[in-house]
Amino acid sequence: MTLFTTRMLNSGFIASSAFNPTWAHQPRHVSAFLQAAEPVFEEITEALEKNNIEKRINHKQKHTGFAKLVEWHILLSFAQCDHIYN
Repeated sequence: MTLFTTRMLNSGFIASSAFNPTWAHQPRHVSAFLQAAEPVFEEITEALEKNNIEKRINHKQKHTGFAKLVEWHILLSFAQCDHIYN
C-alpha cells in the first residue's frame, strides 16, 4: 500500500489500507477521497502490469513491524511508570 499511501498524501489525504468512517465524514469528503483515489488505482494497475511499482515510490517502503515497535514502546512506558507509582 505504499504507493497508494504516498499518492494519496500528494493529493492531501492521509490514507492507509483501511477506511475508518466517522460521523464527521460528510458525503463531500467521501466523494473527494474517491475522486483522488481513482487515478491512484489506475497507476497501481499500470505499475503492476509493467512490474515497476518500486520505481514509482519516492519513499521507503512501509514496514508492518512499526506497529509492533510502537506496542513495545507503550508497554515499556507503562512498565517505567509502574515503578514510580508503587
